[in-house]
This record gives sequence, C-alpha cells and structure tokens, in this order.
Amino acid sequence: TIGELVEQVNRTANFSDSFFDRYREIGAILWLAGLATTIMTLLVTLILLSALSCGCCHADNKAGITLILGAICICIASLALSGFTMMEMLLGAHGQLFICHPLYNEPDYTVLQKLIDKPGLIYPTEPQYGIIGELLRQAAPPEAQWSQPVQISLSTALNACEKGHGSYSTFQLDTLLNLTAKLEHRQRSELVRAIESVAASEEPFIGFTVRIQGILEDMLYDSDLNLTSTRMELTQLSPDKDVLTFIDQLQRVSAQIQDVATASRMTTLGSRAKRLQLSLLAPLEQLRGDIVYHLTALELQLSPWAAQVNKSLTHLRNAQTFLDTEAAEVCFNRSDVYRARLRAHLDAYRNYTATVLNERCASCRPLFDIFDAMRMLFCHHIMDPMNGLWFSAFLCLFFWAVATPLSLMLSSTYRRLEILSSKLQ
Repeated sequence: TIGELVEQVNRTANFSDSFFDRYREIGAILWLAGLATTIMTLLVTLILLSALSCGCCHADNKAGITLILGAICICIASLALSGFTMMEMLLGAHGQLFICHPLYNEPDYTVLQKLIDKPGLIYPTEPQYGIIGELLRQAAPPEAQWSQPVQISLSTALNACEKGHGSYSTFQLDTLLNLTAKLEHRQRSELVRAIESVAASEEPFIGFTVRIQGILEDMLYDSDLNLTSTRMELTQLSPDKDVLTFIDQLQRVSAQIQDVATASRMTTLGSRAKRLQLSLLAPLEQLRGDIVYHLTALELQLSPWAAQVNKSLTHLRNAQTFLDTEAAEVCFNRSDVYRARLRAHLDAYRNYTATVLNERCASCRPLFDIFDAMRMLFCHHIMDPMNGLWFSAFLCLFFWAVATPLSLMLSSTYRRLEILSSKLQ
C-alpha cells in the first residue's frame, strides 16, 4: 500500500514536471509577444517624436509627411495592439476571476471544492468521496480492505496542511493502512494466547525450605553438647602441680642425703625435672587453661545460638506452611498483575505510535507550500503581469486614439503653413 501511494505521488510529480515544461514554452511565447508589442509601440512613438522634432525645426513639409506616416502606423499598430490587448484582457481577467479568486478563497475554497470535489471536473463521473478519496482509492491495491471510505474535502485538507497537521490524520490514512487495527494487540489471537500463557507455577515453592530445614535440624542436634563435664575433667586434672610437688620433694631429699654422689644425681634429676616442667608441662598447662576458657565461653554462647537456630527453624517451617497453602494463589495473582502490565505496555505503545503518526510524523505542510507556490506562480507571476500588460496596452491605445486626430490636424496645419510660406515668398 505504501508503495502504491509513493508511485501515485511520483506520477503526480512527473505530471507537474511536464506542466512546468509546457508553462516555460508558453511563457517564452508570451515574453516574445510582449517584446514585439513593446518594440512596435516604441517605433510608433519614435515616429511621432521625430515628426514633432521636424516641426520644431521648421521643416513643415517633413513634419506633415511624418505625422501622416505616424497616423498610418498608429492605425496599423492599433489593430495588432487591440487584438493583443483583447487576448491579454480575456486571459488575465478570466484567469484572475475564475482561477486566482477560487485559489485564494480561504478557508472555504468554495469554487475550487465544487470544481474538483463535486461534481468533479477531473473525473468523468462524480466522485463518491472527493478527489482525495479517489486518489487514495486508486492508490490502494485491489486486495485492500477499506474499513470505511476516506471522506475529506479539499478545503479541510488544505486548511489542516496549512496548520502543519500530520498527513496520517489529515488524509485519514488509517482507513487505508489500518495501522490502528494492526497495533491493537487484542485482535492478534497468537499474541493474546502468548500473554495468557505467561504464568508462574507453585511447584518450585513446594518443599522449597526442606533442605534448609534439614541443615538447621542438624545444627540444632549438634548444638546439644554437654561441655560442663568435659570442662570439669580438664579442671580437675593438673599434672603440673604433681610435677612441682615431685621436684620439691627431690630437692628436699637431695639436701638430706649425706653421700655426695647420690646427692649430686638427685640434684641433677631435680634440675632435669624442672626443665621438663618448664619446657613441656607449663605450655600444656597454659593450653589447658585456654581450652577451659574457650569451653566456658562456648558453653555460654551455645544456648543462645541453639535458641536462634530453633527460632529460624520455626520461621522456616511457618514459611513453608504458608508457601504450601498460599503459593498457588500468590502465583496466580502475581501472574495476573504481570499480564496486566504487559497489556498496559502494549496499549501505551499503541497510543504513543498513534500520537506520533497523528501529530509529530510526516507533516503535510509541504503539500500546502506546494499549493501556495503554484497559486503564487500562476496568479502573481503570470496573471498579474498579464493584467498589467493589457492595462498598459489599453492606455497606449487610448493615447494613440488621442494622438491620431492630433497628428492629422498637425499635418494639415503644417501643410497650410508650408503653402502660406511659399505664397509669402
């Protein structure tokens, strides 16, 4: 359909080009006719001026002959100029009245509308819907389905184009292109089915928290520890004290033994035990104290942690219960809201596209500019000069009508003066 419209516009453009070529030829002929008329008028005027010059120089005989010649030239030229004036007046006056006046009859364009729309000067039979409807009907392909005919008058189209309205709304192209129906998603069954098929299922939510519940149950089971007995066992065991007691006893025994060798060996044994206590048992004792401290801290934190795990497990069970009972309804409601949003987006796109087509896209102002340029070319550049030309020619004929008897009277006067001067001599 768009291709047919473009082809129709191209045919109209080719017709306009041929019209302007013919106009150039006619304009050249009119220009040559005006130039010939101007030269003829100039020659007659020069003859009359030369006769007056001869009279001023006292050449009465030459002045009389020149005046008679001028009168004869005026008569001959008047015939040609009268025909030219009548032709120019008929063309200019009738063109101004029957063409320019209807073209500038804003905003109704009554005569132009009656000539072109109805009864239809261009078509052999009266158009059903005006010239614009006929042009669009011819541009439409045979298989095109018209929802309703294009009923727009020429004056309405010109006034709308003068205001810069969009071509789509001005020429009611929706009846031909039917974009509104194409953008209506409710009329597309496949799209409607696709939108209706968009839905969220509740199956992924059934048993959604079972694995997490198992992890929390394991954590709750692991938190059920009896750290008190372990801590008490570590507290009761103290080998470091026993070793210190043993070292002290060795030192006392070595001090009481009289044998020097035995006392020396006992002292050495006590020193080695002391080093063993400092290097091995003291760090172990420190580590035991740290373990007891951390066990105490862990025992203090274990109960709140178990309570929090139990609370989280309770929340998860409640959440899973809610999902099991309400997931189907929530999924249905959310799916319905999402489908409504999809439809709203499609409606917004349709409205935006319609707004762009009707108001912002493809203004038909250039069409009115072409119409205005054509009527200005015809009326201001053809008719107005033609009317000025026939009016000037009419004034020239009037002056010639006055100059003809004056020329004859002056010629008779110069002849009498010549006869009188010859008698006086």
